[in-house]
Amino acid sequence: HHCDRRSLEQRRHAPFGGERTNERTFLKQWQKVNGYTPGNENSAESLDEFDARFERAVERVMDHGATGILLSGGIDSVSVATAATDIARRTHRQLPVALSLSFPPPSAEEPMQRAVASSLGLVQDVIPFWSAVAQGSLLSESLRLTRSLPVLLQTPWAPPYEHLIQKAARRGLVTIMDGTGGDEGLTPSPLYMADAMRDGNLPALLRFMAAWRRSSSVQASWYLRGMLWSYGLRALGVSLAQRVVPRSLT
Repeated sequence: HHCDRRSLEQRRHAPFGGERTNERTFLKQWQKVNGYTPGNENSAESLDEFDARFERAVERVMDHGATGILLSGGIDSVSVATAATDIARRTHRQLPVALSLSFPPPSAEEPMQRAVASSLGLVQDVIPFWSAVAQGSLLSESLRLTRSLPVLLQTPWAPPYEHLIQKAARRGLVTIMDGTGGDEGLTPSPLYMADAMRDGNLPALLRFMAAWRRSSSVQASWYLRGMLWSYGLRALGVSLAQRVVPRSLT
């Protein structure tokens, strides 16, 4: 799998209607969330503004210190990795570290993961899936995580990624970025609770909780502790603290 910077940029700015989720798809989602009037999704000005905001979001994370990127090789994490690398070189920061899981066959992501990291000049840790979680223990490890988290797991791959992130922490990395948000456009993060609270949008908050209720049969306390507190009020507090005293949270 040959991969160079030009192909990465082309992948990040894939033509509309291409095989993978592309920048205009992200842009439409962003405009909808931020209340923009439809009709100018494909304008150069809108794309430039999206690029600028995207880079600001990545740089805001990098401000906290040494950064790792969960690099799958897909368009989402490649876009984050490309932006982070450009920012690091432009501002003379430490380059991010690429962190990848090598899934067992029939998955064939590892060659692309390695090609992307090599093209960007990033140090990379590639962990075989069954080294990150022992064979036969994926279900039990998922149940262990579920008992400790404020909301239910959204992916069965959380245990091996937990191993990868713990290894990154031992390496001295302070923050981790990933490509979540592209494929998940139709399955909003629980952090939407914080957005609804910030905007005072009670109907949206109740609809969102009702949707989770239809999908997950759990006790009412789970919604109070997990949704309203952890992903609502607490998330708002962290967001405010990041704006007021960002360095104290690193």
